[in-house]
Amino acid sequence: MAETNDFKTIADSNLRTGSVKLFALFGLITAWALATGYYQIFSVFAEYDDEGYLMMTVKQFTDGFILYDQIYTQYGPAYYIYKWFPHALFNLPVTHNFTRLNTLLMWTLTALVGGLFTFRLTRSALAAAAAYALTFLALFRTVYEPGHPQELCGFLVISSLFLLAGEKYGRILDIRIALLGAVSAFLCLAKVNVGIFLCLSLAITFLTFTKTSKIQRLALIGLTSAAALLPFVLFRKHFFIGWLNLSIIVAVGLIATLLTSLIRTKKTIFSFRHFLIISVSFFATALLIVLFVCLKGTMPESLLNGVILQHFRFGDNFFMAAPIQRLAIFWAVFALAIASAIFYFAKKRPFETEIAEVILKGGFGLTVITASLTGYYIFLGSFLLLSFATPFLWLLLLKPFEKRSFSAADLPRAALILVALLQTLQIYPIAGTQMSYATFLMLIVAVLCLNDVSRQSKILFPQIFGDINLRKCLIIAATLGLFCVATYRTYISREIYNSQLPLNLAGATRLRLPEKNVVTYNFLVENIKSDCDTFVSMPGINSLYFWAQKKPPTTYNTTAWMTLLDDEQQKAVVESLKTERRVCAVYHPQLTQNGLRERDLSSFPLSGYILNNFSVRGEINQYRFMMPNDSLQNPTLHSSDNGK
Repeated sequence: MAETNDFKTIADSNLRTGSVKLFALFGLITAWALATGYYQIFSVFAEYDDEGYLMMTVKQFTDGFILYDQIYTQYGPAYYIYKWFPHALFNLPVTHNFTRLNTLLMWTLTALVGGLFTFRLTRSALAAAAAYALTFLALFRTVYEPGHPQELCGFLVISSLFLLAGEKYGRILDIRIALLGAVSAFLCLAKVNVGIFLCLSLAITFLTFTKTSKIQRLALIGLTSAAALLPFVLFRKHFFIGWLNLSIIVAVGLIATLLTSLIRTKKTIFSFRHFLIISVSFFATALLIVLFVCLKGTMPESLLNGVILQHFRFGDNFFMAAPIQRLAIFWAVFALAIASAIFYFAKKRPFETEIAEVILKGGFGLTVITASLTGYYIFLGSFLLLSFATPFLWLLLLKPFEKRSFSAADLPRAALILVALLQTLQIYPIAGTQMSYATFLMLIVAVLCLNDVSRQSKILFPQIFGDINLRKCLIIAATLGLFCVATYRTYISREIYNSQLPLNLAGATRLRLPEKNVVTYNFLVENIKSDCDTFVSMPGINSLYFWAQKKPPTTYNTTAWMTLLDDEQQKAVVESLKTERRVCAVYHPQLTQNGLRERDLSSFPLSGYILNNFSVRGEINQYRFMMPNDSLQNPTLHSSDNGK
């Protein structure tokens, strides 16, 4: 008994020491992240201006306009509740400054929770710190779309995994399951595709850790099959441009994960009561969200169309080739072959199999981290992860042979793999900045794999890795390498920020951009302010409304409105423009053409009206300032020589 108490005392002491170390490391990383993120997020403005579009919808919602019935948006009501709350509670204006600071906070919190999740699984402060820093670096493309729902979705996805990484029994588990249901519902009603992928992943995880029965087996087979077939159904219209490749890769990853889990006996954690708890919590949360927006005026049929039905049509007009390498198919087949071999040899040749697993996990972890850091300023890292890491995520489930059976500790690992697999599907139909959110969980998988390798290597190769000094040297080298990368990112970000000019427009005083951009936006804003009561832009550059402090002609404001708004909505904008005394237009031909898919611009009601009734009065860097043909106004335009 005394020995047991001594062991418990030592364990508690180690845990306290690890917690203190974690707190210190996380404090330093948070300070670094906020400083680096600040320089990055206030040094970039994406011309396609998703930021302005989303800010406009948030402002209109906080001003009392009705979601979906009056406000055009592609996103769910939960996102607008999340945005409405701080503005309503603290009476804060919707500005670029606040939107970007809020995004920086969510970006940092997402990475921080990823680090805490890793600590719960490893009890290693260094592994947790690595996951925190790497996740923050991986999500840097957030700066191109501040205020986008993806920042909320990323936080909710990692939070759901964190809720599965604690106590597995008793009342605490019931509370966490209830919170998980609420988080899942909020996610589904913020961005429906991401929410569905999460719910399907969690359902498979729950069934895997439920008491084995005929119904459980049938349900597990059915849900896993549905998950494997889901990408083939989603991408069916665009197989010819590479989306078939991603379908195959995700299906292979699910099959390999199933093979890996079959090696071990199942551990019962969940019961029917837990399914009931999460279901009640999910539907209660969803009902509260629906009631909130309906009480604000949204009609049920508009809500149904806004949350679900409109998304069935979205991929018809907006799509691009899948960012998957052609060799990825052969790589996926190779991954499936390795999973099958491990399944076959695990009991026959356990020692050799375990050595192979350690080598595979180590190679996977190092490759994923290297690929992510290599592709920091381009999409290369995400391309490589989607193509080559996805079918190998199942490696995280491999453990020493004597510990093959399922335990409660395997629950968050299984959930992490399944969630990471299905979250890759969110890149459809246009793989843009969301590729970072589709792949950042793979970095956590990589860190966990390397942590496993560190522990297993001491047992398998004691003559090499049993030396404490050698292990310390390896850890110090890895820590210094990551520190150098992080410091370099901060230095470069600060240099870019300091080399640029302040934009100095309303609500965007913190923003610094290249001189060409500053001259362009100031030219447009000053002429809009002096000569227009309202204006329309083609495509929608809604940030100009905030900078010029003008109200849009209607509440139908988006980016590529030429194909997103239907004819009736465009005609409503035209009629509103006709009633204005001083009206103008801003037109960027190349940006407009990017969203047309070779369709004739004049065939759309609003763009046809602009082209036929407005003429160019000034131009700068491809932006054309236009006024009505019959206008008697004589605007004084600023010189457009700077970069025309």
